[in-house]
Amino acid sequence: MISKPMINVKDVAKSRAFYRETLGFEGTREGDHYDQLVFKGEEVLQLHFFHAPEFSEMWDIDKPVGNGAIFWFHTDDFDASVGQIRSTNAEIIAGPLKPKYAPRREFWFKDMDGYVIAIQGQ
Repeated sequence: MISKPMINVKDVAKSRAFYRETLGFEGTREGDHYDQLVFKGEEVLQLHFFHAPEFSEMWDIDKPVGNGAIFWFHTDDFDASVGQIRSTNAEIIAGPLKPKYAPRREFWFKDMDGYVIAIQGQ
């Protein structure tokens, strides 16, 4: 089984650009209502427009998004990834830090819709 999370976003094009700029993901669909983001040929995240009719009854767009969810990504070049994220308008939450019981360094930030993203690496 492989995880391919889908998040609901207010603007698919802007979210796609944010993930391209911060993490180097590329869109495969480039649509206004849906996109599949890939990294090195592997799908890592799906973006879905909040108001798209096919799923609109499944969530409340007036409630905060992502409460309790954290999207973790591992990077082979932690320092370069942190530098890239810092060069954008991403909201930084914490890091870089090395938690006492974690094997790698971590860096936490939010995307434009408020989802929490954590990257980890050496």
